[in-house]
Amino acid sequence: MEPNHVKEFTIKKIIDGSTFIVELDLDVNVTIVKKIKLINIKCHSTDVAKGIESKKFVEEFLKDKKLFARTYKDKFGQYNTILCVVYAKNGSGYINLNDELIRKEFAYHIRDNGSPDKRIV
Repeated sequence: MEPNHVKEFTIKKIIDGSTFIVELDLDVNVTIVKKIKLINIKCHSTDVAKGIESKKFVEEFLKDKKLFARTYKDKFGQYNTILCVVYAKNGSGYINLNDELIRKEFAYHIRDNGSPDKRIV
């Protein structure tokens, strides 16, 4: 799977640990508001304690940082959601939010077909 674009964005709303409403910067003075979902990971629902914790982690992780979404050609989720990897600028480097959620056990890896990757869960 080859990345299509890397676009800067700002958070409008955090729905859960892996789903956000964002304003994507497409070009000079061109932005769109879309729902994005982190690709190949699944967070717990905000109906359970672990899901609430993951949402709080994401809120803190994304706060006051420059954010970027790496999207993939022809990769969309349910309801035309943009699937992506999110990066936050951290000093001179970038931190991958998808990887951080898995590392901290707020999410687990899923395959492209949506089934859990049993090697990781």
